[in-house]
Amino acid sequence: MFEIREIFEQIKLCRCDKRVLGWTCSAETCEGEGEVTGLDDLILVPGREKKEERGWWWWAGRGDAVVDATTIADMDTLAEIKKRDQGHHECEVLMSSGNSEAEESGFAWKNCTKNPGHPRFIPAPAFSLTDLPEQYRKRWVWDCLEYVMAMTVKLKVGYVSKSRADGYCFSKFRGTSVAHLGSGLVSTFHRGKGPCLCPDCEHGTTPSYTWYEIRVRTARHVVYNSEEARATQVTLFYDEEESCTNGNSKTIWGVRTREIHDGGDFCFLTCATHDRQVVELLEVVEAPLQYAFAKFQGNPILRRKLNTSSKKLCIIVSHPHGQPKKVTVGWERSREKADTRRPQFHYIYDTDTCRGSSGAFVFQIDTDLSVYLPPSLVWGAIHTTGGLEGRLNKSGISSPDFD
Repeated sequence: MFEIREIFEQIKLCRCDKRVLGWTCSAETCEGEGEVTGLDDLILVPGREKKEERGWWWWAGRGDAVVDATTIADMDTLAEIKKRDQGHHECEVLMSSGNSEAEESGFAWKNCTKNPGHPRFIPAPAFSLTDLPEQYRKRWVWDCLEYVMAMTVKLKVGYVSKSRADGYCFSKFRGTSVAHLGSGLVSTFHRGKGPCLCPDCEHGTTPSYTWYEIRVRTARHVVYNSEEARATQVTLFYDEEESCTNGNSKTIWGVRTREIHDGGDFCFLTCATHDRQVVELLEVVEAPLQYAFAKFQGNPILRRKLNTSSKKLCIIVSHPHGQPKKVTVGWERSREKADTRRPQFHYIYDTDTCRGSSGAFVFQIDTDLSVYLPPSLVWGAIHTTGGLEGRLNKSGISSPDFD
């Protein structure tokens, strides 16, 4: 595989007027040699041809220029740079040098620097109540958590919209097709109305009227708009490495985004499918949760206590590095009031996350055992930001607290 990490150790940035980025500096290209500069400081702009000797040369700038993929001779190079063009967001961008997605995901998992070895990431099929603090080992807690684990999905976004605003995550890669990965949560599903919205039906002569709409909540920086939604592959039930080969996982495609919230960094991704089996599997997952929700809604003590407790257990189920879903457990450490009129917050927690966790649902339980999980899971906090001071991570805005 193309070892991009070794190559960038040799790249230097010339600090002359031309600002040429290349393997070495020379009298032909600049007046002096600069120090090795990290990728976080570099922005690529189009307009430089490939050199014949030993590599690639580009103009380097300091503005919000868009990367021109045609000037970069190796897609792995482009992927490595895109990975760093997201600030503290946590999408994964895999290499594409001839290996399978599973192989590249495994490579990213093995070489992770944020959580080397991932000791606190528990495979979802192996997770049990004994992995929770003792006071949380309740049946209805498990019913809710089992639902979140089953409904967590992997997103693969195959295109970056040209509408991404300047300075926004991946904005320098507008119009490119280097895929990025994130996570999401199925929030609702039902029989579709009118003609099917899937690409085959939309562009065909006889659209189907028997189809199902599945709505996924995720971060907006993962799926920016409907243009990107139509290039988004959603994988459900990806619990184990074998899930993709034994038929247990299911794949559907996005068709549009709804209820976009810029400040809260979330959106709903609408997907369309003709596969009745997918919906039947979702119905099986949802059934045991109805009792837990009914108990929660009908208990005014639990509802009242929801507002009184400040410390919450935070559990996140996600697809780190595009791997089969993993579960991490931690605590809320603080919260920031969101810039809204309603009582909404950004939660800050020590629950472990990695690239690929962006868009995952933040499942919270109060210390008094009232669960922060509204009926139908339409509302809730979404993981958006990682790697803050002290290994802390942060969510988008929460739903309004219950009265």
